[in-house]
Amino acid sequence: RTLAETLRRDGIEYVVLELNAETVRRARLAGEPVYYGDVAGAETLDHAHLARARALVLLINDADATARAIVAARRIAPNVPVLARTPW
Repeated sequence: RTLAETLRRDGIEYVVLELNAETVRRARLAGEPVYYGDVAGAETLDHAHLARARALVLLINDADATARAIVAARRIAPNVPVLARTPW
């Protein structure tokens, strides 16, 4: 939420991919650009137009899912910078 608030305040367009359907529902009702989808899936990233993105930010608590998302992102958009939160 903090990142989304900062991007919105600075006028930077963003898209959020989320696997929790209830979170998606609430966020969409609040006007957020949130979509249901697995960020670790190449098809989801392609539908989110990752190839046109300035960056991909991964804020996932699951290290394996983060690794899968990075692999998928590299296949679709090898030049898009990836920033990932880590537990260390």
